Amino acid sequence: MESLTTRDGKEVWFSQTERPFSIEPSFGGRRFVAIVFARDETVTDAERRFVTEALFKSGCRYGVFAGHECGRWELAMDATCIESDPNFEPSDEAFTPTTHHASESVEDVVFFGLTCTVNTFVESEFDRFLILSVGHSVSLRVEVEAAVRSVWSLDTVA
Repeated sequence: MESLTTRDGKEVWFSQTERPFSIEPSFGGRRFVAIVFARDETVTDAERRFVTEALFKSGCRYGVFAGHECGRWELAMDATCIESDPNFEPSDEAFTPTTHHASESVEDVVFFGLTCTVNTFVESEFDRFLILSVGHSVSLRVEVEAAVRSVWSLDTVA
């Protein structure tokens, strides 16, 4: 996990994982937004579930999914959240909103992830954002950095 930037107390981190998938975001128990770009087209349902469970257990409380089969990634996080409670009724603190963004640009996904993710169930804004590439991507980090700069420069104009 690598820090990309910090602005107004908000931190953006980048990580890339490949088989065997290993997810260890460490935000000291703080809740965070995971913006996941699924680049590996061969990920199995079990691997998808492993990744979403690791994100949830480490404090992810908003999941934004893009890339290959992003709708299935969203469903995996939804199931992880619901199944975190034995009665399938997670508390407001555990509730994890999710979205998927098929065929959207990296900049559009990053824009949504950085500016539209507020957990209204606990009335909190997020100050930690993990941008995760699942699968190898040579260009994603560069695209993400450009998108973050663009999104935050738009934010200062408004």
